[in-house]
Amino acid sequence: MAPSTVTGSLGTASDTETAASTLQASGGVGNYTYALQTGGNAVVSGTYGSIQINADGSFVYTLTSPVTGATGNDGSNIVSGAESFVYVVTDSLGNTATGTITINVADDVPTATDNVNSVAAGSYAAVSGNVITDDDGQGADVLGADGASVTAVSGTTVSGSGSTYDFVVEGSYGVLELNSDGSYQYTRNAGTPGNVSDVFSYTLTDADGDADSATLTINIGNAGVEVSIPKAGGDQTTVYEAGLDAGGSQGSLNTETTTGSFTYVATDQPATITINGIEVTGANQSIAGAFGTLTITSLTAGTVGYSYTLTTAIDHNDGIANSDSFDIVVRDADSDTVNGTLTIDIINDVPSVSESSIGLGALAVDESDLSVAASANFASAFDISYGADGEQSTEYSLLLNGSNIGSGLYAVDNSDTSTTDGDGYGQGAEILLSQSGNVVTGSVGGEVYFTISLDASSGELTFDQQKEIWHGDTSDVNDVETLTTNAAGDLQIRATVIDGDGDIASAEIDLGAGVFNIYDDGPIPGTPPSLSIDVPISVVDVKDLGASWSAVSPNYGISIYNNDSDGEINLRWGSSSSSRSGYDFELNTGAVNIDQEFALGTLTHLNYPVPTASATLTTVDLNVSFNVVIDGEETAHTTTIQLKHVETPNNTSPNSHPDNDDIITILNNGASVSQITVGDRTFNFRVSGFLDANGNKVEQIFTTEGARSSFSLWAEIESTDDLPEASGNVIADYGQDGPGFISWDNGSGSDVTSGQIQGQYGVLNVQNGSYTYQVDRSARDSLDEGEVYIDIFTWYQTDADGDKVATNLEITLNGVANTAAPIALDLDGNGVEYLSMQAGVVFVDEATGQAFNTAWVADGDGLLVIDANNSGTVDELREFVFTEWSDSAETDMEAVAEVFDTNQNQMLDPGDEAWSQFAVWHDANSNGITDEGELLSLGELGIDSIALNYNDDSEARTDADGDVIIHGQSQVNWSDGTVSLAEDTSFTLTVSDVLFDDDEITLPDIGDSSSSPVIDNSAINIVDASVPEVDEVAALELDLALNITKQNLDPGWQGE
Repeated sequence: MAPSTVTGSLGTASDTETAASTLQASGGVGNYTYALQTGGNAVVSGTYGSIQINADGSFVYTLTSPVTGATGNDGSNIVSGAESFVYVVTDSLGNTATGTITINVADDVPTATDNVNSVAAGSYAAVSGNVITDDDGQGADVLGADGASVTAVSGTTVSGSGSTYDFVVEGSYGVLELNSDGSYQYTRNAGTPGNVSDVFSYTLTDADGDADSATLTINIGNAGVEVSIPKAGGDQTTVYEAGLDAGGSQGSLNTETTTGSFTYVATDQPATITINGIEVTGANQSIAGAFGTLTITSLTAGTVGYSYTLTTAIDHNDGIANSDSFDIVVRDADSDTVNGTLTIDIINDVPSVSESSIGLGALAVDESDLSVAASANFASAFDISYGADGEQSTEYSLLLNGSNIGSGLYAVDNSDTSTTDGDGYGQGAEILLSQSGNVVTGSVGGEVYFTISLDASSGELTFDQQKEIWHGDTSDVNDVETLTTNAAGDLQIRATVIDGDGDIASAEIDLGAGVFNIYDDGPIPGTPPSLSIDVPISVVDVKDLGASWSAVSPNYGISIYNNDSDGEINLRWGSSSSSRSGYDFELNTGAVNIDQEFALGTLTHLNYPVPTASATLTTVDLNVSFNVVIDGEETAHTTTIQLKHVETPNNTSPNSHPDNDDIITILNNGASVSQITVGDRTFNFRVSGFLDANGNKVEQIFTTEGARSSFSLWAEIESTDDLPEASGNVIADYGQDGPGFISWDNGSGSDVTSGQIQGQYGVLNVQNGSYTYQVDRSARDSLDEGEVYIDIFTWYQTDADGDKVATNLEITLNGVANTAAPIALDLDGNGVEYLSMQAGVVFVDEATGQAFNTAWVADGDGLLVIDANNSGTVDELREFVFTEWSDSAETDMEAVAEVFDTNQNQMLDPGDEAWSQFAVWHDANSNGITDEGELLSLGELGIDSIALNYNDDSEARTDADGDVIIHGQSQVNWSDGTVSLAEDTSFTLTVSDVLFDDDEITLPDIGDSSSSPVIDNSAINIVDASVPEVDEVAALELDLALNITKQNLDPGWQGE
């Protein structure tokens, strides 16, 4: 049996590390089995690798370490018999044989591959890599099994660079730093061009000296130069002549300047930029253009900021370009160049016309004066700009869109007085517009109502109304009607402008709404008319109420207690026990006012069972007395109230049933009115009735059986004095539209032209514009001295087109002291002077016996008087208070004019019938008594006449601490030709107490003395902590005088 001999070889590829084959024995019997002589079928390590033989003869050899062959760069070769292994083959009979497996190893050499790297265009940053491994794998070297490293590189060695690399060499454009492990770094030299390559050759050597070379190529990029310039006509490249400060139509907007920037790319720095051949060096650099200036605003890498300012307008009609251009050149470090043009478009500043921001304004005329036209310059209604090219011409014109255009204004139709005919009160035909040149006329039926004219050169618009028009709002006397055409644009004003290079612009503004206004000349409220009525006030007092029972029926079995009492009076009947039936009447102690209901007192009915045999009241009179005092004059009055009593039989159970109520009835309630006369004044007294639980005045009252009930008894004292009244006329101003009518607010929401209107304090009787006011009695009697009531009435004046205006009539009621109304004359030439009430002047009216404390004329002046009773003295109030002669006159001059001016010449003169009875009282000692020599006739004094109407410069005033009212002044004409003043006055006066000026009072004879007894007034001792007023002393003196008797004079006197 013969074994096989096997030689295994490893290839040169770096990945060929194993060899496999199969042993083939021969000459044996049956199957063969194989195994290593040493190790059998296990893995057995050799010198350079390991082997494993399988039983079927297959084997694998794995090289695990290099085989060192001959040293030198001898390239690829085979190391024969590097190692061998002995194996044993056995056949099926157990026969064995040995064989050898010999391993041959091929020597492995390094392989260097060219590498490529690049530097970006414009970059000077270092680039790195590894020539052995190569980043992208395509230039990777094969080191071989012996291992290899870089051992050499081409180029000029750089010494002293301080680099840590194994090799540092200078290339054509930069420096390569290379390590033996293949890592490298390439740094481009500054200022080197782009689009070039720097090539280096390196050598790779393995451990047994085999070597290989390859190249490292550094490609330096070149991007060229680019520039990006804004397109002409954009936001950054457009300026406007309108923005020019000098003449631009929008000089304040700075649109003559634009700002922007252009960009460039020059990777091979540094780059040079020139504009119009001028190198750009930095911000604030200016470059002149054809029509303006380009200013560099910023310069950064890749961007140039600029602003362009137009400095002069150009004529867009003479063929000159409408732009300003700048040539831009960018050159990089390796002289790559790009050109561009920055073009600035210049927009023509054409004229413009538009409605101004201040608005159109308006023209207004007032019908109160048709002769006045309204004018205004409407040029300001347009915003006009001629632009930088300046003005050539401006013209204004009126435009009417057709003829007979409706104006929205209407004529007045005085025949139209209806408000229900579908149009307004007084509304006529619509006023139509027509045009001739620059004049628009508004007319109806050939009658011109207004014209609108325009000055073409100045824009002055004039609105001239020639006839009044209809106004629709009758509630507004100043109603405004506005010209309003049917459609916008029917009436316009146009402005047309041409600038210096012939550009034309125009604009229109509508005049057909809100421009032409006509104010109504409606009724004009004048100064509100007013009346002032002085209401004389007397001091009225009701006092000393008293009561008594009389006419008791039946006249037996009925008891009266406390009769004639000023507190409470009583009436009883029935049982003698304490629970007797009867009446208690308690008098009122409160104030009593004239013309108002007041309580006389309270009647209390005691309703208790009455024995059958006892007397029962059927009727009784309740007598109430009181004193009425007016201005100190006192009058007593008694009235009788007849009472009927019904005592019910008490037949219904229980006793409290209403059927058992006793009944009291006033028999003469309201049936009779008694009169009270005090001095010259008369009052009516009437009983109103009992006040029931519901607040009603009744004549019948009821009291439950076994109970008592109280009812106040009411009455009223009503004056019958003449009520003050005054009359007048309102003055209407209807304006341009003409008269309509006068009406009055009747206080109930309606208007009346005539009738009676109840006011707050009186009644106003009206008849169109005339009126008479009478004070209500309640107001007359409730008014106090110094108090003022104001009654206000509203009247309306309506003109021909229905305009209505309200005015108030104000009537003032003044509560004034009861006055006398004399005429005072200036006798000493220094004006009329007066004395107040404090002077103590007392005048006694001999006809009535009344004494009056009164204001008076001073001793240097006099009073006009009439000797009415031919007594030769002034001893009656009516002889100098002439209002006593008249029912309507409010002042003495009015009364003298009414009663004594018989020749009706507004003068008191010898032509009047009573002239000889008139005189002047010169009360030289101011004692209110006509002393000898104080009364002189008008003729004796040399007075020719006294005017009975006031002077033009007459003035009303008060004097003497307010006690004298001067209504006005008139002229006194003297026979010597001089003139003096007479004053129409009112003197305050009151009823006076009797005053004693002497220390002695002479008393009337009261008996047995032959002479009147005398009391020494000075001996009277008045003990009082306060000092009495003069009138209090007088009252005390009078009381003493009336109550002193002989017993007072002589305590020991025994008289009857």
